[in-house]
Amino acid sequence: MSIEKLHEASDVLREAATAVEGSAADRLTERADRLAALADRDRGPDHGTVARLQQKLKDLKADEPAAADAVDEANALLNEYRETVEGV
Repeated sequence: MSIEKLHEASDVLREAATAVEGSAADRLTERADRLAALADRDRGPDHGTVARLQQKLKDLKADEPAAADAVDEANALLNEYRETVEGV
């Protein structure tokens, strides 16, 4: 199911948060929590919501290169989710 991609992305970010420190860890945890909450809703997020999350991850990646691999993996999962969403 496509919602599982959101859970997987959340797990990837949560794990990455344990490998970095400071505000980057907090930001990764916040993004992981947000994805988990979106995945648990009755209806998954639309393209715009996911795009905004991906932009925040891109910004985080620029600020914290140590999280780059995890951010790339989470973004790939989010792209897979978006392929299943109707619209844009």
